[in-house]
Amino acid sequence: RFYANSLATSVANAHPKVKRVFEQWKGTDAMDSNLRKNEELKSALLEETPWVMSAQSEEQQRRNIGLLFDLNKMSREQNKAIAKLEQRQMGNGGFSWMPGGRENRYITQNIIEGIAHLDRLGVRAIDSNTKLVQIKDNGLRYVDAEFLDSYKKLKNRAANNKGVNMEDDHLTAIQIHYLYCISFFQNRKQQKDLQEAISYYQGQAEKYWLKKNLYQQGMIALAMNRANKTALPTKIIASLKERAIKNEEMGMISIETPIHRSSNKVVRNNLDVHCTAFNTD
Repeated sequence: RFYANSLATSVANAHPKVKRVFEQWKGTDAMDSNLRKNEELKSALLEETPWVMSAQSEEQQRRNIGLLFDLNKMSREQNKAIAKLEQRQMGNGGFSWMPGGRENRYITQNIIEGIAHLDRLGVRAIDSNTKLVQIKDNGLRYVDAEFLDSYKKLKNRAANNKGVNMEDDHLTAIQIHYLYCISFFQNRKQQKDLQEAISYYQGQAEKYWLKKNLYQQGMIALAMNRANKTALPTKIIASLKERAIKNEEMGMISIETPIHRSSNKVVRNNLDVHCTAFNTD
């Protein structure tokens, strides 16, 4: 909710003309559906026709858009969302999928990534809110620890001859997402062991990126580019362009379907990652 409200409010208020129109509509019947205002249709007992839901939906959409221009209300809503995030964050910095559940690395990375997106887009600066700074710092502390722990366990299995070769492909989706998540925060100080782990998985990305799906390749390209390792992003972007189809109506589209474990975010994340990647951010 915090991400959606922040982004929608920013977009809406970036267009003064649209804002003025909705301000003029306040207190008038302009928020009503054209279907409801039509006298002829009223006589057809609108409330009992299948069209009533369409009319109500249209009115609600207009009212919802109008709320975006109420900066005081939206500010309160955003503060409530931040307070809820703060409440849901555990002592070790992690978040759970549901209240009362165990902390989860993926959802924690996802929340930190969302906050970073808003900051990078200029929608909501992290430094503008001390609570956001604390949420971000604590979240990064948690995901760093989880990332480093998984790397150390991998090294121990390899050292103890548990059938693990460090040169094989160990670049899992969660490790790619971590590299992408922390790429928003390039000025952080990192301990030597964490730097070693990051360098290892960056090397894995250079070796095994072609085996990953489009969504992951986009994240790898952005993460490596922000880390000033530009050779690999150049290869990935060239590869993505080669595998894309240009369509007059739809523009450049992928011939492959992106796969992502959180299906409700496939479209948003795929667009975020690949549009940004093509712009070599």
